[in-house]
Amino acid sequence: MTRRRFLRQSAGVSFGALSLSAMADRFQEVGLDSAEAQALRPAAEPDEAYWNRLREQYFLLRDDLEYMNNGSLGPIPQPVLAANAALAEHLAQDPTDYRMSAQTQLVRERVAAFVGADPGEIALTRSTTEGMNTFAHGLDWRPGDEVVMSTHEHSGGFGAYRTLEARRGIKIRWIELPTPPRDAEQILDAYAQAIGPKTRLLVVSHIVFVTGLVLPVRALTDLAHRKGLLISVDGAHPLGM
Repeated sequence: MTRRRFLRQSAGVSFGALSLSAMADRFQEVGLDSAEAQALRPAAEPDEAYWNRLREQYFLLRDDLEYMNNGSLGPIPQPVLAANAALAEHLAQDPTDYRMSAQTQLVRERVAAFVGADPGEIALTRSTTEGMNTFAHGLDWRPGDEVVMSTHEHSGGFGAYRTLEARRGIKIRWIELPTPPRDAEQILDAYAQAIGPKTRLLVVSHIVFVTGLVLPVRALTDLAHRKGLLISVDGAHPLGM
């Protein structure tokens, strides 16, 4: 290694250390604790000016486009996009920090407080689909075991069980949910009638992606527990809604 090359690399390391310090400030600037983000928190009764201000945070160019999907791909507000860009820049400067342990723990704590859980109960996955697949394939299935779910489940939820049908010999009991149902009791009855002696699991969506129907998740959970069953809830949409 020549002196010239050594000095050039040393300068790069010093610059990197300085930029990481600046990046911490940048995270604070674009993060959810920024003054701009605080200004976007709704009042008790948001007025039209608030919703206009909120809309300005999105990059949508078409005035006639109301894109309501908060699942696979959708528009994100400018503070979120800025935070993602800052994170990408940070990791480009220091790839050794890819675990982001401190930030991950902070997110876990905030999510836990939001959903009413303990931080140790929160697992952060790359998607709802990955989380549901991890759960499904983590169970000790036996041939003939049954799973109860409706025909309105998302493929990210039922796909794992179709695979388990082929590989492990489990059986899916499909429920045809009425569209629309008469009441919550009709939904509960449909699941209760589908439960048999070999049923081990209920799979339900909190909000059905095809119709927007909100299922009585608390009552379905109680039903599963009374029967000694596990329940897997596709919760991709309710947090955003």
